[in-house]
Amino acid sequence: PIDLNPQHPSVIKADFFEYAKEHIKKGTNEVFDCIILSLVVNFVGDLNQRGEMIALCAHPLLLQPDGLLFVVLPSACIQNSRYMKYSRFV
Repeated sequence: PIDLNPQHPSVIKADFFEYAKEHIKKGTNEVFDCIILSLVVNFVGDLNQRGEMIALCAHPLLLQPDGLLFVVLPSACIQNSRYMKYSRFV
């Protein structure tokens, strides 16, 4: 697991974008079964970077083709958004 501000010694301190791009650049055979973006996407201020984050997660050198991507958002991000609705998100 990675985090910008880890609270446990087993969690690697890293920026997702840097970590993902470096992982892809290395081209290792280590791909992940699951990626969890928990309360992360909503803190990325730039809309293009939000899309880039999700696109990086889908990269075949990062996530297995049958892997799972979990995105956790505060309910207010969907309930109060003019653009995003629950039905569109899932």
